[in-house]
Amino acid sequence: MNSIRTVTIFLMRHGQKSGDANTAFGLEQLAASADMYLAQITFDGVYCSDMNRTMQAAEHIRSHRNNSADTREIVRHPAFFVGHLSSPEYLEESMRIDKLLGEYGTTEEWHANWKEAGTITEGIVTAMKEMAEKHTGGSVLVCNHSPLVGLAAIENLPPIGLADIVKYELADDGNGWRIISSTLLPCPLKVPAA
Repeated sequence: MNSIRTVTIFLMRHGQKSGDANTAFGLEQLAASADMYLAQITFDGVYCSDMNRTMQAAEHIRSHRNNSADTREIVRHPAFFVGHLSSPEYLEESMRIDKLLGEYGTTEEWHANWKEAGTITEGIVTAMKEMAEKHTGGSVLVCNHSPLVGLAAIENLPPIGLADIVKYELADDGNGWRIISSTLLPCPLKVPAA
């Protein structure tokens, strides 16, 4: 009889930004989400994209949670890289994903057809499975961007806002890792209306 292995992955969007940095309000958003949802979590791995604002978000959450003694490296994972946004290949795939999201309308329909989205979603799902294998039994934080945070969701999620988190539960019953649930944890601080 196979035992079931599990892991929890928290994909968190950066806070309000200016250029490639979180604003002071963006840092407050990150702290509010961390206080509400991550206060009791010990992370076995921390990852981010190639953008400074996601590295800053991961560092801010770690220091805000009084984990300054945690010297674990924050790993920039290539599946979450968006620094090549100006490349023609990325722009073409991004436009195709936007078109697909518009056609499907819900993340439930999106998930049922995610392979059509191409390498971006496939890369994220593959990276999550690799993280699950590396951090089995633990929790992982990934600071990233929207819409990448919600692409692998299996439930119908609303749009991902600033400093929102999608909590993914993965399980492996001996037949490979699969996402068994995805839950939106909305940031309690929203950008004030102008």
